[in-house]
Amino acid sequence: MTLFGKLKNMVTGGGATVTLEVLSPPVRGEAFGVRVSVKVGAADVAAHKVYLRVVGEEAVQVPNVEVATRSGDEIRLSTETVSRSSYTFDASWDVAPAQTLRAGQGYDWEIGVEVPADAPPVYQGTLARHEWKILAGVDVFGNDPDTGWYVLAMG
Repeated sequence: MTLFGKLKNMVTGGGATVTLEVLSPPVRGEAFGVRVSVKVGAADVAAHKVYLRVVGEEAVQVPNVEVATRSGDEIRLSTETVSRSSYTFDASWDVAPAQTLRAGQGYDWEIGVEVPADAPPVYQGTLARHEWKILAGVDVFGNDPDTGWYVLAMG
């Protein structure tokens, strides 16, 4: 691998591919299983840890909001859609400790995850929604290779 290739992998997280599988239906207040798999590319990966993150996210979108903006002495009114979101729950679990993941090898770990029973449920309203998301990643120097966010059908 060239110096540029190594730098690109360090910056983009291209040194490994991470996948996850939810092993049992996720229900608030009950443990559910998750399998995290990592396939290492052409070079060893010095992992600080392998982790799993679960968030509950509420998002609100309000259309036709009159917004005032100032440009010098002039005030302009426009109509916009205003969007905001915030986490109602945010937790991480260490799936595996610091280790060197060897080039060309695959690794699998299973972990039990529990979201509190009193956490908000999934809902879709006219202007607001609440959903659950899950992500697995490898903590490395530079950009962590991860799965990206997946929506959980949380019961």
